[in-house]
Amino acid sequence: MSGNFRIDDAVPATARIAYLATKILVNDMTPIAYYEGQDIKEWSIENPDWDFLIMLKKQPDKSSFYYWHQTVQLLLNGKKHHKKS
Repeated sequence: MSGNFRIDDAVPATARIAYLATKILVNDMTPIAYYEGQDIKEWSIENPDWDFLIMLKKQPDKSSFYYWHQTVQLLLNGKKHHKKS
């Protein structure tokens, strides 16, 4: 790796990693839903355990909120179907 890896780079990177890891965790093998500039203004996270992530909507890179929103949806929906060994 070369160059600098700043917090502005780390926030969206961790969101993408969380999304991918959650897809694996809940065994969701559907194609990855990529951020392509979707309008996220009306999106929210209602679950109180995760609602602090709404602050990411204010970041210049909106992909951070997009991927965390996808992650939370998978976690909440995956808990219904995912059984721990």
